Amino acid sequence: MKKISILLILLVLSSCVLIAPNQKEKLINKDLTLIVDERFPQKNLPFLFIKADGRVSGSTGCNRLLGTATFGQTGEVFFSQVATTKMFCLFEGSFEEYFVNGLNNTAYYFINGNIVYFLDKNQDKIFALKIRE
Repeated sequence: MKKISILLILLVLSSCVLIAPNQKEKLINKDLTLIVDERFPQKNLPFLFIKADGRVSGSTGCNRLLGTATFGQTGEVFFSQVATTKMFCLFEGSFEEYFVNGLNNTAYYFINGNIVYFLDKNQDKIFALKIRE
């Protein structure tokens, strides 16, 4: 009986998500700017803006970005229909690909202070954005 109890406790704990529920309101109608990353020129930081209806707009650092965000009850967020314009960008590297792929691979988020962390399905950090009031 003791072994079964321990197994049940471990099962419950392993299914717990490290994400706090109901933080979506902290992201709605706020500018979310990528925290400086050595891969991005500081003047061209990607950003997002999520509206209450789930529409997403922003920039990859050069091109405009549009899409949809769907929130779950326990820290899930899924970005879909992410599309970008195709302007010529002066800076080198695959910055846009990094940012768009990160959004497409996001499964969870959590907020610590004014920083929102986007995580993949394994709850590994993809990137962090600063919430600007």
